[in-house]
Formats: sequence, C-alpha cells, structure tokens
Amino acid sequence: MRILQVLPARPTEYEKKSQRIDFEGLKREHEVFIGRRISAEVTLIYGRSPMSELPEAVEEKFFSVAAGFSRLGGLKAAATPSPRFTGARSSR
Repeated sequence: MRILQVLPARPTEYEKKSQRIDFEGLKREHEVFIGRRISAEVTLIYGRSPMSELPEAVEEKFFSVAAGFSRLGGLKAAATPSPRFTGARSSR
C-alpha cells in the first residue's frame, strides 16, 4: 500500500516524533512517502487539520438551556435523577 505522510510547514517536536515512529513501523510492509505529491491510498496528516479552522455549523437550538446544554457546551449535571429512568430500574 502507498502511504503519504504530510507534516505542516513548521511542525512541532511532537508531530515530527509521531511521523518518525509511524514511518519506522510502516516502511517494512508499505511504500511510505513524506510530503511528496503522489497518488496514495492513505494520507497521514500530522498537525492540525485545515478543516479545524472552519466554524462549526450547529443550530443554536442544540445549545439552549431547555435542551440541557450550557452556553459553554457540555451537558449540565442533573440535580435529581429523572423519574422515567429511575422507575425503570426500580421495577426490575
């Protein structure tokens, strides 16, 4: 299998280390290329994905207080257990 490894323009030491470890592990059984423009079955990108720079497209209703989410994201802890879940457990 042909594998392409792509590092960012200024990779961190962690990204360089991860690429080297992967290269050593893959080169025995695969054709591994670093940063070249080739046609490969698999491309390994080290570093932030270009897609991470795009804003997230999520409707505002999913972050409303009524839906159980805080404005900072993440679920709020329930103060009391929900009766519909506790009733199912107590009937067992």
